[in-house]
Amino acid sequence: MERLGFAPEDVAWILRTAPPREELSPHCERLIAGLAHRSRPGDPPPSSLPGSGILPLHVILGAFDEIRECHRALGVADDISWETLSHLGRAAAVYRTAHGEPGIALGFWDWLRYLGWLYQVGRLEGSRTPVLV
Repeated sequence: MERLGFAPEDVAWILRTAPPREELSPHCERLIAGLAHRSRPGDPPPSSLPGSGILPLHVILGAFDEIRECHRALGVADDISWETLSHLGRAAAVYRTAHGEPGIALGFWDWLRYLGWLYQVGRLEGSRTPVLV
């Protein structure tokens, strides 16, 4: 969690509020399904992913191994993968500042980085394929 840029107080909260895997499963399955369709240009990511609060944070962390595997399968360099995913810690810090508790608020564009469509390279964001929004 440190490598993802989470503040220590957020890590404790996230671990304490983690729901059982079976509660996350439907959301994780949709996220993983989105990863499975990552290489089809023009296919939109799933629209039924949670938008804000602690749930999307737990969903992403619950599917983290699959997200990292997606990056490896696509040949994404390890440092770019970690840099892309470190957005999670920054998003949690912004959410905590605004709401007084950990969570994240993700719009459509933000979800793309967790679905294998968008990558952070330095200050630039880029996609392997055109993203139609």
